[in-house]
Amino acid sequence: MKIARLVVGPVGTNCYILTDEETKAAAAVDPGAEGLAIAGALEASGYRLKEILITHGHFDHICGAADLARETNAQIFMHESDVVMIDDPHLNFSAEFGMDAVGGFEPDVRLKGGERLSLSVGECDVLWTPGHSEGGVCYDFGDTLFVGDTLMRDSYGRCDGYRGDFETLKKSIEKLFALDGDRVVLPGHGQATSLDRERMYNPISTDGDER
Repeated sequence: MKIARLVVGPVGTNCYILTDEETKAAAAVDPGAEGLAIAGALEASGYRLKEILITHGHFDHICGAADLARETNAQIFMHESDVVMIDDPHLNFSAEFGMDAVGGFEPDVRLKGGERLSLSVGECDVLWTPGHSEGGVCYDFGDTLFVGDTLMRDSYGRCDGYRGDFETLKKSIEKLFALDGDRVVLPGHGQATSLDRERMYNPISTDGDER
């Protein structure tokens, strides 16, 4: 599996494109904008998008999903608790940025957490990691962990949005830190990191109060 990162949308969201060279299948994680452009680039490269994996329901992670799914017939995976945020600009943060952005889709697969998914590009475990949003999830491919805004390099996601909660987020990150071994950590914003680095340096381990 190969992974490419695209930085999309008004707040620099990381969209990841996962591809299988043998089957020419692809999956996308958090297409937060530019769905049509992503679809066109995949088609031009000979890849067929099969799955769209959403880590949480904020606008900057979902706004390209409808166009991308419509162009490719890919299935959208998302936690059931964040579905209510899709078309509400006050819940998905788009109103805060002066936008009337809505998702315009219904997930094909509503996740609960704990599932093992057999995707076109490989298998992954769905880890329910609420705190940044109630329905935040991480996708664990064994050596690579897509974490959305739950965890970032030397940081973590804000907790002041709809059903966000700092103590819940802290427990979710502790859940990630308790995974066996190391992982490449690919966050929703900023640089890649690793579990080992964040176990050592992330301020969530020492912060007693939300920043």
